[in-house]
Order: sequence, then structure tokens, then C-alpha cells
Amino acid sequence: DPQLHKPVPVHLYAYGAYGSCEEAEFGSSLLPLLDRGIIYAVAHVRGGGEMGRPWYEEPNGGKYLCKNNTFNDFVDVARWLVRDANIT
Repeated sequence: DPQLHKPVPVHLYAYGAYGSCEEAEFGSSLLPLLDRGIIYAVAHVRGGGEMGRPWYEEPNGGKYLCKNNTFNDFVDVARWLVRDANIT
């Protein structure tokens, strides 16, 4: 069935960077996207506050030398979605 292999649009959301912590949740504001066949994906990137503020502030923590991991994580999730999950 060609429909099974047709790329599907996605809205990729990321949280976790800049010392923020968020619980995974579902909001009804996403329903219009989902009703249109759009997939909503969440990338939990490194750099959040789960390790505490001291870790985030230290030289090798999430704020300084490791900040690039935040962006790499987001790009890696997007690449995986396109390559392996057939999502656009």
C-alpha cells in the first residue's frame, strides 16, 4: 500500500535546554494538528535542570562546553524522524 510509505509532516518540539525542566504532557491545543494528520514529536535534549543548577553552571556542565549537545540532540532526532520514521 503506497499510503503506508507516504511521508507524514511532523511538528518537532524540544525542551530541556537552558536549565529548564518540563514534564511530558498532552495539551488539547495540539488536537488541530493531530486532526490534520500531523505528528507531534518531542525531543528531550540535554542541558535541562534535571542534574540541578550547580551542574548546569559548572564549566563542563550544560551551560558552557556541553551546550552544543543541546543542538546536536535536536538535529539527531530530526534526522532520525526523516531517515527511519519516514516523516517530513
